[in-house]
Amino acid sequence: MAFICHINEVIIIKFNSKWITIILILCFITLLIPACSQNSNNSINYDGPDLSNIQGNLINYGFLAEGINCIYYTKFDDPKLSLYKYDQISPNKIKLHDVGCSYINVAGGWIYYSNQDDNNKIYRIDINGQNNQKLIDVQTAYLLAGKALYFVSAGEDKNYLYSSENNGNDIIKLSNDDVDQIYLYEDALYYLSHGQKEEKGYNYVYRINNDKSIELVYKSSDYIDWFWIYNDNIYYKNHILKIVKYDPINGVKEEIVKDPYIYDINIYNNYVFYVSTKGGLHRLDVNSGQDLLISGSFLDNIYIANGRIFHYKNDVLYSMNLDGNDNKKI
Repeated sequence: MAFICHINEVIIIKFNSKWITIILILCFITLLIPACSQNSNNSINYDGPDLSNIQGNLINYGFLAEGINCIYYTKFDDPKLSLYKYDQISPNKIKLHDVGCSYINVAGGWIYYSNQDDNNKIYRIDINGQNNQKLIDVQTAYLLAGKALYFVSAGEDKNYLYSSENNGNDIIKLSNDDVDQIYLYEDALYYLSHGQKEEKGYNYVYRINNDKSIELVYKSSDYIDWFWIYNDNIYYKNHILKIVKYDPINGVKEEIVKDPYIYDINIYNNYVFYVSTKGGLHRLDVNSGQDLLISGSFLDNIYIANGRIFHYKNDVLYSMNLDGNDNKKI
């Protein structure tokens, strides 16, 4: 008897009941092997989105990241600065691992982080707190995870920008510039360099295109501390602690927050949240220009996840809504 068996179809030239049974078994095994291999390499079933982390959280060292109806965060009042999960529905706190984490990202059922207990090397652990893995034996100064890993090295002659697969394989250097910050916007990777490529004293924002070519987007005589992009405009905090908007189409730059006492900042959609040492927490709508004082308290390290503001006070995590109300201890 001769036959051809494909995954999606079985073609039998000559058969009997015995051979039908054998053919079905072989085809079932053929279909089963890839599925079993996939489960053995990934211990969890995850159908959620690749949340990664928002830019406003990462520029505050990424000690907190959003999950599905939960957050993952570093618990500063834990002696080991452990990684915790807080379920916003139950609500329950669960310790996932005894390790100090920064630049926390959530993607594909994994938590990616910079391990502060191992010289800021790149690790991942699954969202259930299992299978902790060291991915990349490189000290990192910035980490962003999504469809791939993007990270800025530390400890070399420059802070180089690299990418890799999510399992840590296929590491590629993307730029020879000295990189300070990276940002994903509409599937394009942007990075900030403090004047190491052309004239010193200038700051540069570059975009890496799909063909890996590098394009200059913005050159500024301002010292850019943090930057982000919204509606194709570039926003940043400069060296004199003012928040600036740059319109690259018209080449127009303007200060949108002139408070000289900005201490901390986060961005969420069209809102800029900033802490003034003389006036508490403000929420600025960059579309309307409305600037509201939403909390008179001085807050440290503000994060945003699942439509709420999280902040630390005396190493304890608190949460409030985006209007500054309902402040409660986590």
